[in-house]
Formats: sequence, C-alpha cells, structure tokens
Amino acid sequence: RNLNILVEELNPNAVILGWVDSAGTSERINLDNPIVATLNQLGVVIVPTDHANNISVYAGLDKSNFKQTPALSNARTDTDKVHYATLIMEGGTSYSFVERGFVQTQAHLPFTYWNNDARGTIPMGWTLTPIMTDMSPLILNYLYKTATVNDQFVASLSGIGYNYSNILGTDMEDLTARGPLLQEHYKRTAEYMQGANMEYITIME
Repeated sequence: RNLNILVEELNPNAVILGWVDSAGTSERINLDNPIVATLNQLGVVIVPTDHANNISVYAGLDKSNFKQTPALSNARTDTDKVHYATLIMEGGTSYSFVERGFVQTQAHLPFTYWNNDARGTIPMGWTLTPIMTDMSPLILNYLYKTATVNDQFVASLSGIGYNYSNILGTDMEDLTARGPLLQEHYKRTAEYMQGANMEYITIME
C-alpha cells in the first residue's frame, strides 16, 4: 500500500533513483524483485543508485557529444547459412555497479570487469542505462574513450529505467493510459539512446 501512495505522488513514467529491498515481501509475481515489479505495474521505472556517490556533481559536468568506438564488422556474406550469437555483459542497469564495481577494480568482487586484460579480445556487448548522459557524462565518456573495436554499449534492461516491459503500467488505475505510457517510455528511451550513441536495447520480461 505504501508503494501505491508513493506512486500516486509521481507523474506517469517517473524514474526513481535508488533501490528497494524485496526481502520479506510476498511475491505476487514470480520475479527476481517483486517490489520493482509492483512499481513497474504502477507505471514507474527505477535506476539502481543505492551505492552511488556524487550524482549531483557528476550530473553537472559537461554533456558533450558522446561517440562510441565504431564496431569491428564481423558480418558474413552467406547470411542464409549462419546464425549469430551475441555475448552481452549485463550489469549496466545498475548505475551503482557501473560507478563502482564495473569501472573500478574492487577486492570484494569476484571478477575484474572493464579493467580486465582480456577485454577487447572478442566482440562483446555491455549494457548501460542511456540516462547516464544526464547522470554521469564523465564516466560515460571514459568508457567510450577506453573501448576497443570489440566493445559495444547497448541500452540496459528495457530502457531508461529498470523494468519488466510486459507488465509496465498493467496496474494503473486508468488502463486506457497504458498505451500512451508505453509510447512515452520508449520515445524517451529512444531519445536518450540517440544522445548516448546507442543502437540496440535489451528487453526484459
């Protein structure tokens, strides 16, 4: 009920910065985070920032044009005889992870991510929330400038905020508003993706 009260004070398609702990909640939907699912059903998305630092400082830095390193083409001409598999490292949905464990090497994490010596040896995708163009242009520029031709960034799970796309807006009081809500969500996502020089998006259901 508290979530409903919170969402009632927000505009449709609001983006919450923070995180919610689903421990001890009743799982009305069999998903990895039922509270996130509940927010999504009410028409709200979330960017995990619970361990982030200095967002207000980073957000005030220069928002210059962002340009990814052009990808190395591995396409074949006999396309009717081949299937392509794509390796994508998820984690960029969480701004906290990108700012801390992804960019920086931390002893408590089991892997080294962006600073791994093997990065760039094979073609690979990396998810990022495209709203980083507003939240942290400094980190986004760093990642783009240090990427190899085998590193490409794609928009993280379902757009500018973490959400299950198949249930976004399904518990809104006025269900006739769900169509416009979805259109607005993906319109804003497309605008942010264009600003972040991203061509592809990952979708979660």
